[in-house]
Amino acid sequence: LKKIKPGRDYYLHLFITDMLSFLMLIIFQSDFTGIPFSDLNQFLSQNAIPRAFVAVLLSQFLLIVVDRIIYLYQSVISKLILQIILVFIYHGLIFFYFPYVGDPNSTGMYGSAGLMIFYLLKCVYLYFSAMQICMGYPRFTSGSGFLMSGYGDFHSIVFS
Repeated sequence: LKKIKPGRDYYLHLFITDMLSFLMLIIFQSDFTGIPFSDLNQFLSQNAIPRAFVAVLLSQFLLIVVDRIIYLYQSVISKLILQIILVFIYHGLIFFYFPYVGDPNSTGMYGSAGLMIFYLLKCVYLYFSAMQICMGYPRFTSGSGFLMSGYGDFHSIVFS
């Protein structure tokens, strides 16, 4: 972990997979909360959102925030610790908890398209996260984004 690494920026890949995972949690919420979609419509019409749904979305959002903080501090050790924790948490939740939340007689993850897609997205996230750990963080990342790469009327209006 202490040797000099070339540094690559994988944050955009990580962010996109996290946002797709967040979208999957919203679309296939019944796979993660055990609440049928028809009941969720009833809850929303009564302006009451189930706690399990809020907890799942909040945990995904907090993961995005923690990942961004680690990225800003460019801490490879923190990223490695987060990676190890997430591997155990995701596999425990996806294989042992979520499939049996709504139906104890469930066939497991394989009976749910939402869980399988979410698992694949998290595998992609873990892959890019491992690549970030292997390659290290880039030395200079500020100002190198697409929106901040030039000057002109567009940049003057947007960033003023």
